[in-house]
Amino acid sequence: MSIEVLAYIIAIAIPIFYTYIIFSLDFFGTTKRRIVLVCLLWGALGAYTLAYGLNTLMFSILSAGLVVGLTAPILEEILKSLVLVYYVQRPEFRYIVDGAIYGFTAGIGFAAIENIQYINNDLAGGALTLAVSRVLSTNLMHATASAIVGLSLGALRRVRTPMRRAFDLAGIFGAMLIHIIFNNIVQELEGPVLLLVAIVLGVSGGVIIGVLINQELKEEKERFSEALGLHVGVSTGEREAVQNVGSAAMEEIFKEMEHSFGGDKVILIRRLLATQANIGILRNNLKAPAPQRLYDAWEKEIEELKQEVEMLRKKLGVYVTSYMNNIFPEPSDPLWHEELGRFDPTLVHTFDSFMRVSELAHSFTPEQLDALAERLHHIDIMNDIDLTDLANLSRAIVVREFNDGHVLFREGDIGDAMYLIEEGEIDISINQQDGAQKHLKYLGPGKVVGEFAVLDGEKRSATGTAHGNLKVLELNRQMFLMFIQSRPRVIFAMLKVLAYKARVTTRSVEDSIQYARLIADGKYEELRALAAQTRAAIDVRDIQKHMVQQNSDEEADPGLLLTGDAEPTDINATTPIKLCQTFATVATNLEVHEKGLMGGDN
Repeated sequence: MSIEVLAYIIAIAIPIFYTYIIFSLDFFGTTKRRIVLVCLLWGALGAYTLAYGLNTLMFSILSAGLVVGLTAPILEEILKSLVLVYYVQRPEFRYIVDGAIYGFTAGIGFAAIENIQYINNDLAGGALTLAVSRVLSTNLMHATASAIVGLSLGALRRVRTPMRRAFDLAGIFGAMLIHIIFNNIVQELEGPVLLLVAIVLGVSGGVIIGVLINQELKEEKERFSEALGLHVGVSTGEREAVQNVGSAAMEEIFKEMEHSFGGDKVILIRRLLATQANIGILRNNLKAPAPQRLYDAWEKEIEELKQEVEMLRKKLGVYVTSYMNNIFPEPSDPLWHEELGRFDPTLVHTFDSFMRVSELAHSFTPEQLDALAERLHHIDIMNDIDLTDLANLSRAIVVREFNDGHVLFREGDIGDAMYLIEEGEIDISINQQDGAQKHLKYLGPGKVVGEFAVLDGEKRSATGTAHGNLKVLELNRQMFLMFIQSRPRVIFAMLKVLAYKARVTTRSVEDSIQYARLIADGKYEELRALAAQTRAAIDVRDIQKHMVQQNSDEEADPGLLLTGDAEPTDINATTPIKLCQTFATVATNLEVHEKGLMGGDN
């Protein structure tokens, strides 16, 4: 390979390598790759061709020193920036970093073609040395100057004070000044000194770009925090006053990001933000008193979330994650957790965040939380939920004490809590047509009242009144919903129980129809045989499990249910037995009655 060919390769290697880095690291979404190529081609073909023609014209009018040292730098920066001026009007050109990269690309393209021209003019001299020196100096200068112009144009998109707008406009003239200074130095110096100075200027420009980007991102972050009311020292009332504005600001931010990065990446961004917030929330959990198994579960989840963060970062790419790190608040900021939870409640552990803020988590000792988890586990709709999750949920339980006669809830009230009775009794009654209260039953220690209220929030079907001094453990419905909305496994566990109840209900209806037909046809013996088969088909272990859940302090006796002596209170594993026994009893009574009638006829 000849020296001249090597010089040409070096002259164009930088733009090719730069474009490769942009594509291989996936800095942008698909639409932005096109823009990068457009800027590169504009700098290499459009801007350079126009500059070459106009500079040639200027050389015929002005002195060579004036053209090289003044008019050419100004003209070239204006021409390179035309593509940026076009894109600044479009959604694709939204952030200052976009401006820097587009400008850098246009400058690299311009410098690459200029390198080839200089090598063509100096083939007889040191073409290789010239190529290397220009790649290390002139290329950096062109890229730096255009990047500063892109930064300034990007910054001008934001509504600013007149002073700040003047500062951003000054950046454009500053880029021209860098080019002018560089060209004048090149004319005065030679050899290694020229190369060293040129490299210093190019690197200095890169440092300037870094400082400007950092400053702009800080201001963007500050504006974002102001919109969400996340400033330290802002009162609760002030924060509440801007919540709606804050949510709108977040929605606007994500819409802008969708224009720049694409809808698929915005989904990943939201997941990443929520995952990072959950790591911070769970780390805060580790500071609160809790059973060891709950600590172990939190630490395990933190490790799993860390792996998810790494996976999401790889999918998003360097540019997007870098932007996120600079624009959004710190992942460990509790106020940011709260705001994210408000915006994405199904992804963020808002329950745990609230527990930290309210300090409810300090109400019980770890041993008491374990005991509460066991009690919750005996509640029918919660018996498939893992004890670790129930221990976590138990942190939201509040101890309440009421005097005799206090009404906890009235028939028709919206169900907003469930109660676990610790001491005393609750009198359950219903309204009669004459306005009087009809007593139904007393519920004492160990019983649960209103467990379905935490799920459906429907109106109460009865009135609950303290019978004597009463002490209960209250679980608020809002706290329960907050807990389950970011924990699908808990929802699935409860759905499993509800689905089972639905199947039992469906089976009971079908069985009732069948039993009724047998009675209507007078097939009493067949009905009794069917009832016996039903009893035999029911797993005694299911019956024992149900009775333990309903009466955790009593010995489970499945015989009570098999003989029909237990009081039916709920749809569960024992319902088919109770149903068939009821119909069998009806059939026996009807059969006896019919035989009596027949005997009377005789």
